[in-house]
Amino acid sequence: MEWQSIDIEPLSEIGFTKNHLTQIALQLGLLPKDVQDSIHVFAFDLKENEKRKDIKGDPIGFFMGILRKRGMYPTN
Repeated sequence: MEWQSIDIEPLSEIGFTKNHLTQIALQLGLLPKDVQDSIHVFAFDLKENEKRKDIKGDPIGFFMGILRKRGMYPTN
């Protein structure tokens, strides 16, 4: 998987853009597949598990912070 083929649509509702993806690619050294998986899991958490209630502040900042600290959004 390449960076250009990552589907960011699942997080478009919170304002996640290609610019955020570019920041991840340039600054964090993560694999595109790991980022795509993280996007899907976080979007699921927001929609199905009502994760937004637990986030203080901006969901994008929360997501980016998790990627910086852990390298992936946790699956459980």
